[in-house]
Amino acid sequence: MRALAVIDGLDPLTSVAVVKRLASGVDMVREVMAPGEWLTYFQIQIRVENLPTGKHFSEACISARVRDQRKAKHGAHIVNRRIRKGTANLYEYQLILDSVEAA
Repeated sequence: MRALAVIDGLDPLTSVAVVKRLASGVDMVREVMAPGEWLTYFQIQIRVENLPTGKHFSEACISARVRDQRKAKHGAHIVNRRIRKGTANLYEYQLILDSVEAA
């Protein structure tokens, strides 16, 4: 099962259902970030929820799934970060898909 190997740091006793749910989050976050727009975690969260198969994930979970995009097993994509203009500490993120996987 692909889903069982994709999330690092989980307790070995984590149920298969929870692992599958988190693994699907990696794919959903990639889907909403693929166009390359700059998005905050909240914006990503809302877009994931609005997908046809969308689910609610906390902003902390969204943060982890964005970090997962950098890992080799998830495509080794580039995730850029910057402070949103006009704010003191609100970050937004941009996903640049690895050209080999995106092809």
